[in-house]
Amino acid sequence: PFWLKPYKSSVNRLFICAMNGLRTKPVDTSKPEFQAEPSFAADKESLWKYPPWDDGWIRAHSAVRAELQQMTLLIAHLGDRELEAWEVHAMRSIWDCHYEHVHDHHTNEDGIMTPSMATRINLPAKLTTDHEGLVARMEGLKVLFSSLTNTAQLDHAWSEYQTYMLPHLFE
Repeated sequence: PFWLKPYKSSVNRLFICAMNGLRTKPVDTSKPEFQAEPSFAADKESLWKYPPWDDGWIRAHSAVRAELQQMTLLIAHLGDRELEAWEVHAMRSIWDCHYEHVHDHHTNEDGIMTPSMATRINLPAKLTTDHEGLVARMEGLKVLFSSLTNTAQLDHAWSEYQTYMLPHLFE
């Protein structure tokens, strides 16, 4: 199968980043420095009905990482050649789903989760300011996918996008 063949260097970087993200060190949220309001102590973990790694946010970020990985593998597999119409259609469909997934996820983060969490914990500004750079890169990719004829057209923009996105998903 194609995924067992040697990968391009951008794919190797993706795997290294993905594996590092899966080993992100836990944060001790009970430290007062993380509390926005002292009356909301970080003592609710015992009420969780599942482990932290099964949290919906973690799962959503893992799904986005998997989408990045799959598109990177597809770009590497198809190589520098003219694509057939069905291949272009398939890649655009994959991109459209990823685009919608990330936009909906950001809407949930920026409109629901982050404002709610900010009432109880101190959040790094980077949590939401990253979204501007991600969206800009996604809009550039949207244009490339709309006129796609060869995966080489995506190489630089896709590599830049995943390099920017992966660290964001680990925070």
